Order: sequence, then structure tokens, then C-alpha cells
Amino acid sequence: MSRFLLFSRCFPVMVVVLLLWSGAAMAEIRYVKPSLEVPVRRGQGMDYRIVVIVNDGTRVELLEEQGDWARIRTEKGKEGWILKRYLSTEPPLNEVVSRLKKENRTLQEKQATFKERIAELKATMQEEIDSLQAALQESESQKDECLAELDLVRNQYEALQRDAADVVQTKQQLKDTRREVEEVRQRYLTVEEENRRLRKNTSIKWFLAGSGVLLIGWLIGLGSGRSRKRRSSLL
Repeated sequence: MSRFLLFSRCFPVMVVVLLLWSGAAMAEIRYVKPSLEVPVRRGQGMDYRIVVIVNDGTRVELLEEQGDWARIRTEKGKEGWILKRYLSTEPPLNEVVSRLKKENRTLQEKQATFKERIAELKATMQEEIDSLQAALQESESQKDECLAELDLVRNQYEALQRDAADVVQTKQQLKDTRREVEEVRQRYLTVEEENRRLRKNTSIKWFLAGSGVLLIGWLIGLGSGRSRKRRSSLL
């Protein structure tokens, strides 16, 4: 029950706060039109007491509208009624000019910042371009070196091919020479064998010839002795 009483007491306050909050959220901004001074009154009529005097271009908050009158709130918190013909949705010229000047300064600052960034980007891009050009030149130099090395390797390969062909040919010539040497050696052995056989045959022939001569001499001597004996016997 106590909670219900507390809620019933607080509920009106909450409703008022919500109404004030919704009214503040729905409020619109208006500007006082060019004029000397415009009175803000307590009620909708010239008979009501003036709450505050607002000047040309004063920024006020529109709370509600009723007929030709509008309830407003100044920036200092003063509330009252003012004729709607003194209000406008357009800001005053001096405020527009001030806002435009401020926007112009902001744009100039942004432009200066953009110029600085563009200059930095140009410098960075120029550095990158110079780096790329240097890398390109180095790459071209390396390409030329690679081409020169390729030509050298190609020449060495062709020389190796020629040397390999010469080696093969030399090996074949060496093989043929070895075969010829072997044939010559075989012929030499054959000739040597024939010479040895001929020398042997020649020795035999000389031996036989010598023996024949000795035999003939012995026979001749023998015949001479017999003829001498015959002669002596005849005598």
C-alpha cells in the first residue's frame, strides 16, 4: 500500500517531466525578423505585461503556436508570447554571413591541409617514381649482365660440345691406333717367328753345308790315301 501511495504521488511529477521533455524535444528554432525591438509578453495580447524585449536576429525556441501568436523561449530561459509575423525560419543575415565566413575559413583550412597533403603525396609519389626508375635501370643493367652471361654460357656450351666431339673423335682415333698397333705387333711377332725359324733353318743349312764339306774332304782324303797306297804297291 505504501508503494502504491508513493507511486500515486510521484506519477503527476513524472507526467509533467515527460510533457516538458516531449515539448522540449518537439520545439523548433526560430529567428526574430528584422525590426527594432519586439516585445515578448506573458499572454496573447497587447494588454499583457512584457517579459523581455528581443532584438533583430535573436535566436529563440518555438514552444507552441496559437493563431497569430507563438510561445517562445529565449536562450536565457525567458518564456512568453510573440506575434508570429516577427518570427522566421531563416537565420539573420549577419549570422548567415558569420556562418559563411566560418565555413569559408574551415574550407580554406581544409584546402590548405589538402594542398599540404597533395604536396606530400606528390613528394612521396616522386620518391616512388625515382625509386622505380632506379630499380628499372638496375633491372635493365642486370638484364644486360644476364644476357652477357647467357652468351658466355652458350659459347662455353658450344665449345664443350665441340670438345666433346673432338674427344669422341680422339677416342675413336686412339682406338683405331691401338688396333693398328696391335695388328703391327702381331705382324711383328709373326715376322719375328719367321726370322727365328729362318735363322734356325739357315743355321741347319750352314751346319749341313759344313758337315758336307768335311765329309767330302774326308772322302777326298780317303781316296787320295788309297791311290797313294796303290802307287806304292805298284812300285
